[in-house]
Amino acid sequence: MTPDELGRMLALVGAYLPSAVRARFFAVLPEALRNISLRQVDQVRDLARDQLSLVEQILLSDLEAHFGDGEVTAEINALPVRVADV
Repeated sequence: MTPDELGRMLALVGAYLPSAVRARFFAVLPEALRNISLRQVDQVRDLARDQLSLVEQILLSDLEAHFGDGEVTAEINALPVRVADV
């Protein structure tokens, strides 16, 4: 997996988070990966499901199951995250 592919997946996750939480989420990433991800947040919001890779479609399905179809507006409880999830 290339840094761009990983950054796009992280951007997909970040697109579902409120801006304050998104900022903290991206702040913990290494600078290079953070920059790649931040550049792609707006792009991934506009992508149709058929424009996503299979892995991104599965990730999107998981995000929608946890958070619904739109951006999270309520308080977020910690979810267990494994390396395989990303």
